[in-house]
Amino acid sequence: MKTEMGSNEVLETLISMTKKSYGDWIVSDLRLGLGNSAAVVKKGSRTSAGLAATQLGTIDIHGGCSYVNRAGTFTGKSVSVVLDGLDISQQLHRTIVLTIANACYTSSLEMQGLDGVDKTGSIPIKGQKVGMVGFFGPMIPKIKKLAASFGVIDLFRERTTEAGGEEFMIENYGELSGFDTVILTATTLINGTFDEVLSSCGDSFVVLMGPSTPLVPALYEKKYPSIRMISGRVVTDTDRTLAVISQAGGTMLLKDCTRKVEIRL
Repeated sequence: MKTEMGSNEVLETLISMTKKSYGDWIVSDLRLGLGNSAAVVKKGSRTSAGLAATQLGTIDIHGGCSYVNRAGTFTGKSVSVVLDGLDISQQLHRTIVLTIANACYTSSLEMQGLDGVDKTGSIPIKGQKVGMVGFFGPMIPKIKKLAASFGVIDLFRERTTEAGGEEFMIENYGELSGFDTVILTATTLINGTFDEVLSSCGDSFVVLMGPSTPLVPALYEKKYPSIRMISGRVVTDTDRTLAVISQAGGTMLLKDCTRKVEIRL
């Protein structure tokens, strides 16, 4: 496993934890879609799938037409072997790490006593100053209705105008410490901005959100105490999920084959 750029520590920790608990599971499928990606892992009769964002729009492939030079070599190998062969300085390799880790850990939610936890609406919003890092469009009308104030910052700046206009734009991460609640996209783990953004949140109640989110409480509790809630997706229909991913579908099209899980830390 090679490493260079930002947000490595949390991924390195996740890799270590995943190898320790699930290293002998087999990666049976891996799909890197245009919107999201998915991995399937198995051990004996047990199988589990996991998701992560792809974000191809932020990747420079430096000529040629291959985004991953080792494409076609990942499946049929153990989780440990695949994770050891990844270079997490490469963005798509980070996506692969998260799909595999999420597949592994969602397989054990029931054993952790977390299966079925879905507390939609439990994020502190009412009367709060709410900041959003990343664009979660379906949430915005409710937040604007209930929150004392609202702001959003996104790598794709033009999308923030969909939140209601320029007045809702956060210009830089330094403004985040002024919000009571910060909804933070887990794609920051993929694009290398996780540490920078989280350090800017101060004492805010941070919710790490999106299908890339590792639903692993132990990953955050000591090192990242400002993360007070994690919100991700568990695959409920693997075949349907793989079909959507392979046909360039995004999170909204995965709603009928996944379920949202929120865990308060």
